[in-house]
Amino acid sequence: AIPGDTSSQGLLTEPKAWQSPHLKATLNVPAGVFDPYEAEWTVLRVMEHNPKLFEGTRVMEIGTGSGIISLYAAKLGAKSVVATDINPKAIQSVTTNAEAMGYADQIDARLVPLDDLGAYSVINDDEQFDVIVSNPPFALDLDAPGNDAVTDTGDLGFSIVRGLEKHLAPGGTVILLYDSLFYHQVMVRFAKYSGYDVRNNNPNGMYGWAAEALFNSYMKRLLEKEDVPADAFPFNYHVDDALEIRHLRNAAMDPQTFPFQPLFDPPSPQRYYAGFIVIRN
Repeated sequence: AIPGDTSSQGLLTEPKAWQSPHLKATLNVPAGVFDPYEAEWTVLRVMEHNPKLFEGTRVMEIGTGSGIISLYAAKLGAKSVVATDINPKAIQSVTTNAEAMGYADQIDARLVPLDDLGAYSVINDDEQFDVIVSNPPFALDLDAPGNDAVTDTGDLGFSIVRGLEKHLAPGGTVILLYDSLFYHQVMVRFAKYSGYDVRNNNPNGMYGWAAEALFNSYMKRLLEKEDVPADAFPFNYHVDDALEIRHLRNAAMDPQTFPFQPLFDPPSPQRYYAGFIVIRN
């Protein structure tokens, strides 16, 4: 991927006043923070359909962004919410909105230091949570200069699962949205490999930036084998027609034709949530 290029990956270029249907309030989000739109129509819908999961529980959100997920957890009655992020503007967003909406006593926002980007780097050893939820960066790029609001170099995802033994309470639940096929399947397989009960619904495909990173990684090996400069003709999802979203994602996928397993047991509604992973211990 192009270092620092976030033009089509969801970061706001100017402040946004988001009218949240779930919060029934205006979320004021500063520039440089992930747009709350995606979480509103994906993660918050899952939470809306499973409110008892959050009532009176200890919740952790990894990578809070605008803070909309943590705010909604508080609205659903969470006893406490710890919201973390590497972006100071994200911490500003969740803190100021929590104060404005009356959830300041429930939400504890913590800034993750850049020298320790693990999922639980600002969590005490003895802290446990009943619910861990995250819409994390799923733009996986091992060659990126580092993790940021939209890109994971591979460290964050695995650290989420590795820390569950210590930080997920007995009987606890993890809800993750990995909406690009490769990294989604990696996380599913790693959680199962680590001994957890895992349910998932595959995404409808992948995005251009995900294909770009995968294609370039493998093509580098091919070009070296053929004695061609490794950077002779790299893939670039901004200009290569083959990496356009219309070729990579089937947004019209019909759950009646391609059934998804329910991620939560009855009496929760039997709905499909593409891209979601639910982990239980």
